[in-house]
Amino acid sequence: MKPSRYVCFTALAGALSLVAGVVSAGTAPTTASPLGIFTADVGLSDGAHKGSGSTTATGTDAAAVYTVTSIGQDITGNKDRGYFVYTTLPGDGGITARVLTQTGGSTGGWMKNGVMIRDTVDPGSVMAAINYTGAGTNNTKPEIEWLIRSTKNTGPAEGSVNRDITTGPVWLRVQRRGTTVQVLSSDNGKDWTQRAQGTLPITATQPVLVGLDASSQSDTVAETGTLDNVAISSDIIQPNPPAGPTLVEALPGNGAVLLTFRTMANVVGYNVYRQEAGTTTAPVKLTTQPTTNGWFIDSTVTNGTNYLYTVTAVTKSLADATQMLEGAPSAQVLATPQVPVQVAAGSLTSIDIGTTTPGTTALDNNGVLTITASGGDIWNAADSFRLVGGEMTGDYSIQAKLLAKPAQGPKNTSTWVKAGVMIRESLDPAAREAWMVSTSGNGVQFGYRNVYNSSDAKALVGVGGTSNAATTYPIFLMLSRSGDNISGYQSSDGTTWKQVGTAATFPALSPDTYTGLAATAHTSDQKSSTLLGSAMFDAASVQIKGPYTPPIGVPAP
Repeated sequence: MKPSRYVCFTALAGALSLVAGVVSAGTAPTTASPLGIFTADVGLSDGAHKGSGSTTATGTDAAAVYTVTSIGQDITGNKDRGYFVYTTLPGDGGITARVLTQTGGSTGGWMKNGVMIRDTVDPGSVMAAINYTGAGTNNTKPEIEWLIRSTKNTGPAEGSVNRDITTGPVWLRVQRRGTTVQVLSSDNGKDWTQRAQGTLPITATQPVLVGLDASSQSDTVAETGTLDNVAISSDIIQPNPPAGPTLVEALPGNGAVLLTFRTMANVVGYNVYRQEAGTTTAPVKLTTQPTTNGWFIDSTVTNGTNYLYTVTAVTKSLADATQMLEGAPSAQVLATPQVPVQVAAGSLTSIDIGTTTPGTTALDNNGVLTITASGGDIWNAADSFRLVGGEMTGDYSIQAKLLAKPAQGPKNTSTWVKAGVMIRESLDPAAREAWMVSTSGNGVQFGYRNVYNSSDAKALVGVGGTSNAATTYPIFLMLSRSGDNISGYQSSDGTTWKQVGTAATFPALSPDTYTGLAATAHTSDQKSSTLLGSAMFDAASVQIKGPYTPPIGVPAP
C-alpha cells in the first residue's frame, strides 16, 4: 500500500523520552497516559489474571517508535489478559504497525505484540488481532499469530505461520469493512498476505476500538516490544498477492479434466496444482508458466482416480516489480476423470460438487445405476453432493425411475439422504437450482434455490410430495424446464404425473444448464464410507425429452 493512502496522524509534539529505568521481572509496569494517535488504554484482565502495561513513543508520524510494555497471561481464550492502547475508528479501515523488537516475557514463549480491533474493552469482547509471538521453551519457533473472536466470551478462531523478526521486522494489519474483518502481514509494507477473514457482530456504522495489543504470557514477568510505522487508515488494503480465484469448477471427462475459474484484475496469471485425493503427497504444479486463461485442461490423468485441484494467482511485487509473488490457493475442487456412463438419455458424467470426498457411480449388467455420494446436503446457500449428468441447452424435461428408497451408510442416521433429478445453472455449489427427490425418511420433495448463494426463505423453498409412509417404490421423478420456470412431478408408473407444489421461477435463467441424477448423504462428516448415502436408478428410465405439458383437464395442484 502506498504511504500516501494513510490518514495522517501526528504523534506527540517533540520527542518523548522512554520510561526511565527498566522494568524488571516480577514488577508490573505503571500505566502511562495514552499518547499520539491513541486516546486511551486498558489492562485486559479476566479477574484471576490482572493485565497491565504502558506505552511511550519517540519521534513523530510513521517514524515514531512505540515502546509497549505489558504483563498478562495471554491474548486468546474466552477472555484476554494483557494490555491494549487504543483509539476509535468510526467506519471502515484499520491499523498497521511494524514490529521491530521483542524482549522479556515468559521463558515458555508466546509473548505477543501486534494490532487489534475490538468492540469494547471488556476482556471477552469480540475482536480480531494479529501479533508477533516470541519463542521460548513451549513455543520453540517465533510466529505470526492471528485471532478472530466472533462470539463474545468464547475461544477465538486462530492460526499462525512461522516468522522470526531477527531476519527483519514484520508488518501487521487488522482492518474492517462493515462487519467483515481481515488480518494481514507483510515483509515490506507493500505486499500484504491475508492470513484470515471473519465476521464480527458489530453494526457496520458503529465505531470500533483499534490499537496496539500486548501480553507477556505471565502474571508477573513483563515483556517489551518496539513498533514503528504505526498508523490508522480509512482504506482497505487489498492483498498482494491475492488468494486464488473464486468459482473454480472441475468438469471431468474421458482421460481429462477441464478446470474453469473466475479471472482477476491486476494479476500476471495463474498456477494450477493437482493432488491425488486421500493421499498426503504434495500437490504437483501443472503449469510450467502461469496461464493467463480462465481455464486449464489437465490431460495427464488416469480414469477412475480422484484428484483435488487448486488454483493460485501470480502477481508482481509492489516493492520490486522484477519479483513474482504467488498467493494462497483457491478452495479445493474434486474431479474424477472417467468413461461416461451410457443410459437411455445418453452419456452421463459423475461430478462431485461442494465436497472433497468422492462418491461412486456403477452400472451393472441388469441396468441398475447405483450412485453413492458424500455431501452435507442439497439445501441452504450452497450444495454438497454428487451429480451424474451433463449440460443441456434450452427447454427440456428429465425423468428417472428410482428403484428403492435412498439408503443410509451403516453409520449414517440422517433421514434426509436425498436422491432424484436436478437442473442447475452451473457447477458452482451456490448456483441456482431445482431438484425433485425422494429421501431416506421424509418422503418426496420438490425444492429449489432461485437466488445465487442465498439461504433466504423466499429464495430457498422445499415442498413435500407424498409422505415417507405413503411413498412406494419404484417411483418416477421428473423436472421440466420451460423458459424461466422449472416444475417438479412424481409418478408411480411413469405415465400419469402429479405436480408437486407450483413452478419455480428463475429470472433470466441461463439457456445453458446442467441436469442429471443427484444424490447427497446429508452429513457434514464425510471422511468415512460408512457415512455415505446411496441410491439405485433404472438406467433405461433416465430420459431427457421436451418440456412436459400436463394433459388438458388435469387440475392444478
